[in-house]
Amino acid sequence: MGADGHWIISLLNDSGESVKYEEVYLKDYRFTPDAITGWGGYFEFYNRERLHQSLDYQTPEAVYRQGHSKAAETTLN
Repeated sequence: MGADGHWIISLLNDSGESVKYEEVYLKDYRFTPDAITGWGGYFEFYNRERLHQSLDYQTPEAVYRQGHSKAAETTLN
C-alpha cells in the first residue's frame, strides 16, 4: 500500500473486519483511486452476493428488500 494509504486502514477499522480481510489485505493498492475502485466492486459483492450468517444466510440486499416490501404491505393495509 502506498504512503497515502494509511487513512484507508483507519477508515476500514470502522467498516468491519470482513472488508479488511477479504479485500484490503489481499490486494496491494498502490494508489487511492485503485482502492476506491476495488472497494466499489467488493461492496457490490458484499451486499448482493455474499451470504451473511447473521442474516440467516441471506444477502444484505435481500433483507433490505424484504423489509421494504413488508413496510409497504403494512402501509397499504
